[in-house]
Amino acid sequence: MKNKWLKLFLRNLPVAVIVCLDRNAKGWVSGNLELYERRELIPGFLGLFHTRNTGASFGLFSEFTWVLTVISAVAVILLAYVSVKEKFAHSLGKLGKLAVILLAGGAIGNLWDRLCYGYVVDMFEFLFISFAVFNVADVFLVAGGGLLVISQILHKEVKPAVSHDGDHHA
Repeated sequence: MKNKWLKLFLRNLPVAVIVCLDRNAKGWVSGNLELYERRELIPGFLGLFHTRNTGASFGLFSEFTWVLTVISAVAVILLAYVSVKEKFAHSLGKLGKLAVILLAGGAIGNLWDRLCYGYVVDMFEFLFISFAVFNVADVFLVAGGGLLVISQILHKEVKPAVSHDGDHHA
């Protein structure tokens, strides 16, 4: 029994680390930059811009913060379920498991903001292109989503073809 709890703890420790990174970044920006203040981090490439987003990416659905909160909560519950259930976790493969960890950490980070403040603190902006302002949680959500797609492409099992006579052919 102890081994099961230790395994569960260790499997989810990276999720907690991601949430802590996100919380610390958002806390630093909120405490050190005025709302809508900008600072250049890497000249011509990356900057900080303290903003609040009640919507999703690019400010979409900003009138529906509560819907996004519910969707985020359901996503976190589903990711937790997949993480705990061995049959799902095993079927994902190593890359898929990493994807779930990244997705869970990012989802929890943004859900925390939505539940506590009614908006998500965003801070990073690319300076060389007009793009959405984003945060640490968003980075992990995008990376996790990309890894999940890649893992599913790489993890597809080749099923033997079945001929019309019912025999399996490889």
